[in-house]
Amino acid sequence: MKINIFFGPKEEFIKLLPKDEEIRRLHDLIYEIDKKQRTHVHIQNGEKFDHSKKEYVECLVSYSEDYSTASSNFLENAIDILLKVYKIDNIYFHNPPQPVKMLLESKTEFNVDTITYQYPSVSLRKIKLVKESFSKHIVGQQKALENILSTVFPLTKKKYTKPIVMMFYGSAGVGKTETAKFLSENFFKQKVFRQQFSMFQTDDFANYLFGEKINGSSLARDLLNRSSNVILFDEFDKAPSVFHSAFYQMFDEGVLVDKHYVADISKAIIICTTNYRTREEIKKSLGEALYSRFDHFIEFQPLTNDVQLNLIEKIYFEKIQMFSRKEKEIIESFDVLTKMLNYVGRFKNVREIEHETQKLMCSVIVKNL
Repeated sequence: MKINIFFGPKEEFIKLLPKDEEIRRLHDLIYEIDKKQRTHVHIQNGEKFDHSKKEYVECLVSYSEDYSTASSNFLENAIDILLKVYKIDNIYFHNPPQPVKMLLESKTEFNVDTITYQYPSVSLRKIKLVKESFSKHIVGQQKALENILSTVFPLTKKKYTKPIVMMFYGSAGVGKTETAKFLSENFFKQKVFRQQFSMFQTDDFANYLFGEKINGSSLARDLLNRSSNVILFDEFDKAPSVFHSAFYQMFDEGVLVDKHYVADISKAIIICTTNYRTREEIKKSLGEALYSRFDHFIEFQPLTNDVQLNLIEKIYFEKIQMFSRKEKEIIESFDVLTKMLNYVGRFKNVREIEHETQKLMCSVIVKNL
């Protein structure tokens, strides 16, 4: 029997699976084992006789989400439990918890192969592409882009293995999150890994950060599953200060260890965001120890009048595409674009422009139904 252990994105794990073998899922076998344990067992002369034969399984696959369906006891003894009931040729485990990994690797009688996915590198070509196309997507933050690209430049060097850790700061809605998404799509052609820290209460955050349950959700497990090597922690300053020390090793060495998982984030681009307006405010919120672990603090500027003008035009032409030909004619006849341009200077962020543009477009259409 061969055991294959893979750490990395699900889409890459799927590429490893054999195309010509019948595949069974771990959660299906867990259900079957539970069902078998509930069946009647014939007893003769005080001894149990189970006349059932081991079922043959050509290929067993366990995705990372399958572990949530298993009990802690099952996961910690998974291979022994499975082999008592099934005869298995090949096993593929995707991002298993550390106890499962150690159990699998301890089986010296089997051929165990462990593969860790290597994320694509940041190249000079990709940096040049981002530099040339950024202003078409994010308006008014050219200085921020220059600071970002100079900060991530070390990742183009093979010997550089640490993660790059940046703090994007400035008013809400000026492009911080959108920039992180843009970098992920252009550097790795994948959706950014995003976690909103303001969504957590203290107890929830502790459980998620330290991985309290082997079959529960955790930050390390989610990082193992990420498709992109751009990691976005939105509203990072909302993380309870008592947990700040948990990020030290992650930012310094590129590894996050909880009770059950170990996530390798070397050469990742870690972006934290905050709505604080100054570095002094950030330092006061995070404390010196965590503050000093950031490679760069990158300010996103408020929207100037020229930037607002460009954004209004850009958003107008994007929004109008969702309407029918007749509706477009109504919008154009009421000169919605000119009306929006007259509002330049009133907006604080991109979301306000988007909302006002769409509201005005819909308003003139509804009035002329």
